[in-house]
Amino acid sequence: MKAWLSVSGLMFLLAFVLIAVLTLSLGGEEEAVTVSESAPVKQEQSLERGRQLAEQQCNACHGSHVSPLVGTYPKLHGQKYDYLVKQLSDFKQDHRKDLYMEKQIQLVSQEDIQSVALYFSQQDPLPNPSAQ
Repeated sequence: MKAWLSVSGLMFLLAFVLIAVLTLSLGGEEEAVTVSESAPVKQEQSLERGRQLAEQQCNACHGSHVSPLVGTYPKLHGQKYDYLVKQLSDFKQDHRKDLYMEKQIQLVSQEDIQSVALYFSQQDPLPNPSAQ
């Protein structure tokens, strides 16, 4: 009797997993088409928002034409998107500490963090001040 219960339990589990996988697969394809159709517009808007934020809040300390004059300020131009999102999110969630950044980051949303990260990730790295 125990062997029959194990087999039926296993059959039930496999049927459940199969249904779940099929349901997710079918739903995912439709959503992917929707996302891909609007992605260029959203990316363009996000880049523009990121540029605005960079000019308003970031470039004064992190540089806009040359690397930051204060050597301890990180270079943002040309950094990887995921790295920037992680660092800025850590400031926002108080996982990373810096008195000035903690105040600046409270002014932006998570979507703004992604926009500014996208903007900086698509810029060329800035030259060092001593190289000019």
